[in-house]
Amino acid sequence: MWVPYPLINHLSRPPQTLQGLSPLSFRTRTFEAFVLYFAKDSDALQVFDTVRELTVVGSVTHLYAFFYTPDMPISSDGRNGWELYNVQREYMRMGVGVRTKAWRLTDINKDYSFAPTYPAKLVVPARIGDATLTYAGKYRSKARIPTLSYLHWSNYGSITRCSQPLVGIKQNRSIQDEKLVEAIFQSHLSVESAYTIAMPESDPQPTLPEKPVYGATCMNVIIDARPTANAMANVAQGGGSENMDHYKGSGTTRKAYLGIDNIHVMRDSLARIVEALREGDVPGELAVDNAVSDDSGMSNGTGLIDRHALRRSGWLKHLASIMQGVLIVVRTVHIASSHVLVHCSDGWDRTAQITALSQVCLDPYYRTLRGFMVLIEKEWCSFGHKFLDRCGHLSSERFFTGGTSAADRAAEAGDEGGGGAGAFIAGFRDRLSNPAHIKEMSPVFHQFLECVRNIQRQFPDR
Repeated sequence: MWVPYPLINHLSRPPQTLQGLSPLSFRTRTFEAFVLYFAKDSDALQVFDTVRELTVVGSVTHLYAFFYTPDMPISSDGRNGWELYNVQREYMRMGVGVRTKAWRLTDINKDYSFAPTYPAKLVVPARIGDATLTYAGKYRSKARIPTLSYLHWSNYGSITRCSQPLVGIKQNRSIQDEKLVEAIFQSHLSVESAYTIAMPESDPQPTLPEKPVYGATCMNVIIDARPTANAMANVAQGGGSENMDHYKGSGTTRKAYLGIDNIHVMRDSLARIVEALREGDVPGELAVDNAVSDDSGMSNGTGLIDRHALRRSGWLKHLASIMQGVLIVVRTVHIASSHVLVHCSDGWDRTAQITALSQVCLDPYYRTLRGFMVLIEKEWCSFGHKFLDRCGHLSSERFFTGGTSAADRAAEAGDEGGGGAGAFIAGFRDRLSNPAHIKEMSPVFHQFLECVRNIQRQFPDR
């Protein structure tokens, strides 16, 4: 059995068993649990401390991924996937600059000074200049302006993403931001668009269009992935949501709240799932906790998972909220031939879930292995999802209970290494165990993967 150290979610030292064995109880991030038994308590303590030292690291560069060298190259270019995603190539594949001239690539963020959490190259409406983008950036949280995420392969509908507007208590507005959104919602009206109807000047009577008209009236949607109450609460902190009286476009424009809870609610929900699985884990956890056993030495637990506990976790409800939002996007873009602008608070958690899942449903390319990798690079990595914080790659000493205390380790390090250095190392590790270090952890990407799996199971042939 091979378990990489970063997959260890929790390690504890329960009391000794009735047979005098010293157990170590492991729980992994993949919801597996197992127990190791040691004849000597000193051996168990030594293994506990070693595993903790190798799991709780101070930098991502100390993780196994930075030392692993594959036996054969991952990609034919010899770069092992680092050049798998190319911004210009991917958006040209969608048709930007090829099928339509309504969009353009801008280098306004080439040095990441405009929006540090955005890609270096952004795709924006061609009729909007960089000066307008600069002013619009002041109205969006962290300057994450509306930018193109996906252009439909047939009807020129689009998915764009951004962060929340800085409305605040004073109900601020930005003309530049409104113009940018309006240009996005009118991007299908370019000359190359399928909406264009040919009207020969010599024929005064209407003629049939040379190209098909995929939709009569656009039904554009601004999606706020947050619950309504959360969006309104952000107004007091300078944020908020769009005032629809100021945002127009071709056809009609409406706003939809998805009601997807924040990262803290999702973390608590997953914790309840893990707890329900732990309580149903037999015989390991029950035996370790000195549960009553029969004469054969086997635990008398049933191993059944409490389905009511799983239901109370709200996990499936959260996934359903995400998928309902994806359904709105897919129907708006694919069926109504319209445009969708998606955001949450900062635009790198719930927004990435909605935009990425929608593209999996809309574009067969993203349902291929290479396309799926490109999608993750584009929607998650390049647009600034906080993998380090959300996934907790560095772990925390709070997840290791029952071992040598930090004070004892500091004393030992001081005795062996001159006092000062040992105290510094122990202090650094104590900062890693601070609750503030793990409060940003949340299963955002995990939810995305589970939604993809659910879609795959429901539509195995698509």
